[in-house]
Amino acid sequence: LDQMRQVIASFVLVLLASAIAVSSAESLVLGEAAQGHADEYIVWFDETAPRQLQQNIVESLELKEEHNLNSFEFGSFSAVHIKTDDITAEKLATHPSIKAVSRNIEVSLFGDGEICNRQEQAPWGLSRIDKREIILDGDFIHDRQWGENVTAYIVDSGIFVQHKEFVGRAFYGFTAYPNETNGLPADCNGHGTHVAGTVGGINVGVARNVTLISVKVMDCKGRGTLGAIINGLKWTADDWLRRRGKAVINMSIGAVRNSILDGAVKALHDEGIVVVVAAGNNNTNACSASPAGAVQAITVGATTVSVKDDATDDARSDFSNWGPCVDMLAPGTSIVSAWPDGKYRAISGTSMASPHVAGVAAAYLGLHPTATPDDVRKFLLGVTTNGVVDLECRGDAECEKTPNKLLFYSC
Repeated sequence: LDQMRQVIASFVLVLLASAIAVSSAESLVLGEAAQGHADEYIVWFDETAPRQLQQNIVESLELKEEHNLNSFEFGSFSAVHIKTDDITAEKLATHPSIKAVSRNIEVSLFGDGEICNRQEQAPWGLSRIDKREIILDGDFIHDRQWGENVTAYIVDSGIFVQHKEFVGRAFYGFTAYPNETNGLPADCNGHGTHVAGTVGGINVGVARNVTLISVKVMDCKGRGTLGAIINGLKWTADDWLRRRGKAVINMSIGAVRNSILDGAVKALHDEGIVVVVAAGNNNTNACSASPAGAVQAITVGATTVSVKDDATDDARSDFSNWGPCVDMLAPGTSIVSAWPDGKYRAISGTSMASPHVAGVAAAYLGLHPTATPDDVRKFLLGVTTNGVVDLECRGDAECEKTPNKLLFYSC
């Protein structure tokens, strides 16, 4: 018994030494981060470890009740399903009484249950985000069910909900301009429909089974006010509370830095809604704008394709805002998406980059219904393709603080 207490005490001391970084050597935890539910692990005990020791090891983690998810015992097999951080998981994997630790990875059907689909001649932005290297072959590997049971609120100029891209999944929600478009949150500008198409269009979008809600806060000329936007966000919060499902907001809009708008974004995040915003198109520091500078928002800059000396590379779009308030980058130049005339149009902007990320967030939420906004952020930033974008900062110190993290997601 004394020996067991010494083992437990030693293990607890190891766990408490959280200031000591885990070795940079190859991870001992099974499964890649991109394959697992955020911060969830299966811990498999050695069959020789006494049950009391196993219980004491789990108790030493001092998990909240809701983070001790399950336990499994049958025959010689004994394991627990817990929610904890990466460092603790790595340390658990080194314990002599633990046989293995694995992320709670996804498992798929084979054969007729294959869920991945290959689209040819997809918009280049979609073709780019599912590959680590810039191979613009027009292919986009996706799951048609991405975004299922998730609501995406498009806070913009409205949505032309009758477009064939939306096949009955786009709905009117709120309008701040009842004297336009017969009092409906329809789109007389084009911007909102284009954004909605990239989030969840059936041919030009990421999350092809998401529900899209039109929150019209910009008029036919693409202009709005702080009051109109706050009113639209208030309506969105109320509607989400009524639905009580998983939700993402895309805000491809911007203004000078404003603490009230940033505060509204924080409130939505704290309620449990993922907020994705455009960095802005002024080739300046995104921290000077709102909601781009809001800490709780996932702020997205834009990329393009650069061809120099017969070499094709990723580059920051010359209009895209930059700096430490940008969280990640996504394709935003010459993006083809839906238009209110029922056809398609290619336009550019960080407004076009942001919905790529919002679509991936919706896809992830559909597959991980217990994920929080912070879980979604951690996942998105954890699987990006890093260091491949020419930021074209030309020596600007603040520009060089832009995270060189390009959106990645694939079936």
